[in-house]
Amino acid sequence: MTNLPRAIAKPVYVADEKSYNTDFEEIKGRKAIVNEDDNSKVYSIMSDRYAVIQYDDALNEMERAINKNPEFGTPARNITLIDDGAKMKVDYDFPKLSVDVDPKVGDLVNMRLTLQTAYDGSTMFSVLLGGMRLICKNGMVGSIQMANIRRIHCESLRKDISNGFLEDTIHQFSMQAGIWKGWVDKIVGFEETKSIMEAMEMGQKDSIVLKEDMEREWNPEAPVTKWMLFNLITAFITHKVESEKKRLDLEYRARKAFYAR
Repeated sequence: MTNLPRAIAKPVYVADEKSYNTDFEEIKGRKAIVNEDDNSKVYSIMSDRYAVIQYDDALNEMERAINKNPEFGTPARNITLIDDGAKMKVDYDFPKLSVDVDPKVGDLVNMRLTLQTAYDGSTMFSVLLGGMRLICKNGMVGSIQMANIRRIHCESLRKDISNGFLEDTIHQFSMQAGIWKGWVDKIVGFEETKSIMEAMEMGQKDSIVLKEDMEREWNPEAPVTKWMLFNLITAFITHKVESEKKRLDLEYRARKAFYAR
């Protein structure tokens, strides 16, 4: 489907410091997850119960489910490899599936599904529901996780992303859009804004940039809504954070900051 790195499992050995012959002893119960083409590239040391799922297998199963519903259109796909292939993120944007969050101004958001998986053990296979705001092309992080698979192998993928997956996702997107619509008229005061910003745990440099964005974008005399604050932060993450690893981390914090209150 595409040229993605593949991983395999290898035994892990440790040198015996007491041996003058530099003998190596295998570590039982552990294995190294390495690049298939370059075994010197070690992604992680995992339990021997860990099963590798190849990135192209994850894509195949995801797109098998999507292709069962051609009436919903062909999504635009963007694949991002992180940490030299140790992690993978895939965004699927569905231009045929959109919602107008604020009809007063015409604020359209397309449905987005984000697949995340990794060879380094940092994340399990998961599918997150969110959106793409058309006004400024910033990614909308959502509160709904459509799939979260702990036993990583193709059979569990196929079972979890099965018939009806996309139909259920569309229903959940409608519910997610309802949350966003509720934020359009929800005024956030100083204390709530401060609480959200503290939960984001941004560094000093990012906080200054975000404050400058607030001063430039917002009328100081007008009230600030949760939708405005949410869009300011997600636009910052989408357009001003260069590191994909940092972007994923901030998206995770944004979910916790906005949907936990």
